[in-house]
Amino acid sequence: MEQIQQWAKLDRTKVLRRTYIRDRADVNAQVLILKRLPPETNWQILSQEFSLPISTLSSFYQRKCIPLLKEFYEKSRVA
Repeated sequence: MEQIQQWAKLDRTKVLRRTYIRDRADVNAQVLILKRLPPETNWQILSQEFSLPISTLSSFYQRKCIPLLKEFYEKSRVA
């Protein structure tokens, strides 16, 4: 978990910061991944924080963040 957190915080390739909800660069993959790592911030709180529906946040996380996490995991296993 620590390795994932370090990867997300550094975002050396900036891919996490460049992956964001349309018209909301402040709600990017980096922010959501870090907030969803243990201890998880629940969707209700994130919805209020970003003034976005839970469905929008959750969908973005499933479609964009999870694939990025899987890609990182696969690369870290090879290294």
